[in-house]
Amino acid sequence: MPNRILKESICTSEEINKLTWFEEILFYRLIVNSDDYGRFDGRTAIIRGRLFPLKENVTVKAISEAVRKLAIVGLVMPYECDGKPYLQLLTWDKHQQKRANNSKYPAPDINCKQMISDDINCNQLQSNVTEKRETIYEKRESINDNMNSGDAAEIDLTTEFEELWTLYPRKQGKVKALAAYKRARKQGTSCEEVKRGIEAYKAQISAKHTEMQYVKQGSTFFNNQSWADEYDMTPEKGKTNSMDNFSQREDGYGEEVYADLDKLEV
Repeated sequence: MPNRILKESICTSEEINKLTWFEEILFYRLIVNSDDYGRFDGRTAIIRGRLFPLKENVTVKAISEAVRKLAIVGLVMPYECDGKPYLQLLTWDKHQQKRANNSKYPAPDINCKQMISDDINCNQLQSNVTEKRETIYEKRESINDNMNSGDAAEIDLTTEFEELWTLYPRKQGKVKALAAYKRARKQGTSCEEVKRGIEAYKAQISAKHTEMQYVKQGSTFFNNQSWADEYDMTPEKGKTNSMDNFSQREDGYGEEVYADLDKLEV
């Protein structure tokens, strides 16, 4: 496959700037895997296998959401031919060179003039490219309304969560906790609100000398949206526990000692 061109203008591109880090990486990998006409297989499982063969933690769902975002900002157009999904990179002709005489995939135009075989029946998701792109931009507004936060659509929620996870004292149930956090963010909860809730809960644990076995697992805290609870930070004297053995950090709380965690029955 021929080499592809990446120009320095990507650094100041408004469309690229609207992407998360993962979405941007997927776009670049899509560029180097697309055929000479800027087209690629639209099946998410194929995209995952071709673009991220060594990244076992990249899910099909993440791929699907990222492709949807690329379509929203106008970088990619998903379309169907003969019931099969494909992708067309919309800015391909401006930046890349065509060397092959024919595309590996059907063209996203009504007459299918650039298809490999003349007998393939092409039915686009919309009647033409212009109408499709207009629909995409309408969907973007709808998605932003549903998320109740324009900023939430533009940030990497996984990165946000990882930072919060380092603060939480009992790191169990991470996968469920991440899913719950993403739901809450899309419903309008802010990252700062969750952070304040974690810090308040940790302050109560420290003040009340709560034993580690009674501290909520991470999945429980996030699923129950416990950051919205009220916590009592009044010190309780004459009692100690493992939470008093924090190695102090800049945030004043530190990391707890996990030496005995494996012995606990949850």
